[in-house]
Amino acid sequence: LAYNPEFKEIVYPISERVPDMTLKTIVGTFFYKKEVYIETENKGKKFIFNCVGVQNRALLFVNGNFAGEHCGYSTPFSIDISDYIVAGKNNTLIFIVSNHQAYNEDGDMISGCTSRAANRFTGGIMGDVTLSIKSTSYIEDIFVGNRDKTNDNFTISTTINNAKNYTLKWQIFDSEKLLLCGE
Repeated sequence: LAYNPEFKEIVYPISERVPDMTLKTIVGTFFYKKEVYIETENKGKKFIFNCVGVQNRALLFVNGNFAGEHCGYSTPFSIDISDYIVAGKNNTLIFIVSNHQAYNEDGDMISGCTSRAANRFTGGIMGDVTLSIKSTSYIEDIFVGNRDKTNDNFTISTTINNAKNYTLKWQIFDSEKLLLCGE
């Protein structure tokens, strides 16, 4: 049993709401189907399927094609589905989520929904699922860090997808003034 001697609020790291522990633990594979109409003006753009997380494994099919999978204990993930989207038509997304125990290549269990009491929740989708439509060149990731804990040294790291003939200009402000800028 969880031990909480200071009677602090227990924060569930995956779900924003406390699960109903009176419900039976449901273990299985669940299918979610969504029809999405993609406007013709989006032809040639990037389509990224985003999910906050699932427990334990997810498969994604777009218009009958396998688009990708994710196996990981409720970690966020994205799948580029651009090759499978047809602009000007309805597109069928089938998202399959399984909370069965998952194993790595060596046969070791890496996660599993064995009981609600042990995990404090049941498996499934752990947050928002979204579809992002982006131009062919876009900022995929940006990280700003302060390694020495002063205001003097920052590390800025970006990942730009398909960056052809683009210049990244950046500025960092505090609440009152411009701190840094560059190209």
